Amino acid sequence: MKGKTTPSKGDGVRRLTPSSFRCRFSGSPSSAAHRHRYLFKVMKTILIIIFLFSLICCHSDVVTSRYATYQEAIADNIFQRGWLPANIPDSSSNFVLNNNLDLNTSVGEFTIDTKTSKEFIEKLKSIDEGKNVYKQYQYSNGNSLWIFHINPKNGHVKYTLKQITSK
Repeated sequence: MKGKTTPSKGDGVRRLTPSSFRCRFSGSPSSAAHRHRYLFKVMKTILIIIFLFSLICCHSDVVTSRYATYQEAIADNIFQRGWLPANIPDSSSNFVLNNNLDLNTSVGEFTIDTKTSKEFIEKLKSIDEGKNVYKQYQYSNGNSLWIFHINPKNGHVKYTLKQITSK
């Protein structure tokens, strides 16, 4: 047969025989149990790598702070650091702040005295005149924008802080 060659024993071609299939770990002839153990170890390693990668990359720097009084909040400089505006009434209490240090955003709540809530609300811009229990207001200072949801009956305030980016 012209053009076709058949490999001979000394041509350097490796022939596979049943005895050449050896388990990677034990050196004994391959078996289904060994293949399953090997695949389990590989899959386990891959899962550990994925888990560690998600811990490293998906970690978010959200810090939760609680202050019973306005004075405690002042002592921790939350107004100077920009987490809340300085026009919060000093009769406010029960602050809970969830600050995302990576994104420079904050979500939280506090309570204002219903007697001083009117003067606080006058400094805000109303963005919702609906019939909801919580009325929506906004306040901006520099690149910071706070959205306040205020219940005027009990003085409970929920807020969101986000950063305004210039285009």
